[in-house]
Parts: sequence; structure tokens; C-alpha cells
Amino acid sequence: MRVPTGRLRIVSPTGGDDGPSSPWPASPGRYIQEQRIRLGLTLEELATRTKIPRTSLEALEGDRHEELPGPVFVKGFLRCCARSLHLEVDVVLELLLEQERVERERVAKAEAAAVAEAERSGARVTPIEQALRLERSDDDIEIEDEVELEPENHEGRVAGAKRTLGLDARAGSWLLRVSAWLGELMRARLGAALQQLPNPRALMWFAFAMLLVVAVCSASVIAATGGIQHVAMPHS
Repeated sequence: MRVPTGRLRIVSPTGGDDGPSSPWPASPGRYIQEQRIRLGLTLEELATRTKIPRTSLEALEGDRHEELPGPVFVKGFLRCCARSLHLEVDVVLELLLEQERVERERVAKAEAAAVAEAERSGARVTPIEQALRLERSDDDIEIEDEVELEPENHEGRVAGAKRTLGLDARAGSWLLRVSAWLGELMRARLGAALQQLPNPRALMWFAFAMLLVVAVCSASVIAATGGIQHVAMPHS
């Protein structure tokens, strides 16, 4: 970009305490640096004129704007240096805008190149890799199906346990009724037997009643114990 400098002739910077020049061919930092050198000013002298720290002036002339507090300070420092070096402020700011535009284009091209490279990498997937990905997807689907069916199996086990519990409850109720009936029969037979003692027939009825009571009680205990064990559900 050609800069209208009027009668000003821009010369290349020379050695000394001027620091590294800007990598940009046409930039506000390089423009200010060359004008400062042409006028024979050092960074300390320019810092005294502008009240800007030397480190900030070095960053400004090197176009290292990221080392400055922010965009507002960059423009403010450029205006101040342009006035102190007898440069047109609009020309310096135009160089800054052009520099920012070029930087945006560079970043956009780099991002586009990265996206294109990623797309090319994705297109280079071999058929074997595609088959492996599909197989992994099928395995994931099967695992999800098993997880979904597990609650249903659990509910089925609970329902079966409830049905078994109901059957055991009915069996226990029947055993209780039989036990009560046998108890009444035993009391009746025992009363009659006591009245007929020492009749051998009464003793026989008494022994039979006692054996029957023991058998019924044993059956009740076995049934209750087996029912409790049958109701216990296995943990999954």
C-alpha cells in the first residue's frame, strides 16, 4: 500500500537503540519508527515528548499490539506519536486499518485450510474402519436393549413372587383351619376319655389324638418354613 507522505521521504531504520522493526512492509509501527529515526530521536526522547513508556513505544513500533492494554490505547498512542513526529494522524490510522484487514484475511484463510484438512481426513476413512464403526454401533444398540429389558424381567420376578406368596398364604390358612378342627376333636375325645379311664379304648383314642396333633403341628411348621424360603427372591 502506498502511503501519501507529501514531501516526507521515508528511509530505512539504522542501528542504535531503536529496537526491532515491524515485520509488516507497510504498517503504522514501521511508519512511526522510520519518521522518528529520520528526525534523529531516540525512544527515550520520544517517550519524554509523548509521556508514553519506552516499553509501550517499542511494542507500538514493532506492531506487537497484544502487549498493549487494548485497541483504544493502540489508537491513542498512534495519534500521540503522529502529532509528536509531525505526521498526519489519518494516514497513520489508515495504515492501522489496512493492517487489521490483512490480519483478518490471514486468520480466515488459516481457519478455512484447517477445516478443509479435517474434511479430507474424514474422507480418507477406509472400508475396514467404517465396518468397525458400524460394529461398535450395533454393540451399543444391543447393550441399550438389554438395559431396557432388565426392568421388565425384574417386574416379572416380583409378580411371580407375589403369586407364590398368595398360594402359600392360602395353604397356611387351610392348615390353621384343620389344626383348629383337630384341636376341638382332641378336646372332645380327651374329655370323653378322661371320663372312661382306665378304659383301654379311651387310652388308645388319647394316644391317637396326641399323635395326630404332633403330625399336624409338624406339617404346619414345615409348610411355613418352606413358604418363607420360596418367597425369598434372588438378587439380580
